[in-house]
Amino acid sequence: MSFIYNILRILQNNPKKPHSSLAKSPEELEGNNFCANPVDGHIYSSSNTWTKYGAETPEKTGAVASKALVLLTPQGQIPSRMPIEKIAELVRQVDALVIDAFQDAEKVGEILLQITLSTSNNPQVQISARGEVDEDKAAALFPAIGAIEGYQTTADTVVFQLHYTLNM
Repeated sequence: MSFIYNILRILQNNPKKPHSSLAKSPEELEGNNFCANPVDGHIYSSSNTWTKYGAETPEKTGAVASKALVLLTPQGQIPSRMPIEKIAELVRQVDALVIDAFQDAEKVGEILLQITLSTSNNPQVQISARGEVDEDKAAALFPAIGAIEGYQTTADTVVFQLHYTLNM
């Protein structure tokens, strides 16, 4: 979806080096701003404010709307690990898989995909869902996304989330 590619281009042109950390409990963290991640169970903190990226009006295809992209890897580290264009290409492939799986959904729900890219594996995915999301369709996303090839990082990992809504 085009707004995600535009966000990734903005990130490439304006790298920030946020001061953030993560833990299993807020007591372990310094910083004023906390974000609990429903996918991996970690709590992230930052001395800076969190920036949310997304379209003012989410792009919608059938029942599916792509709502936001959330970076869990510090923004300034991403370009040295993988070209932004490659991440945008992967996001478009994941969008197509989610749209194909849920375009005819009749119930209201939300899907949060957490994708981890590494030096040696195909994309690893974790899923969190809220509302009435078809569990079989969501489960089918694991092997489909995991089978996508050609997205290894040059060093370390790149982790991001894609947030989708259904019939909202």
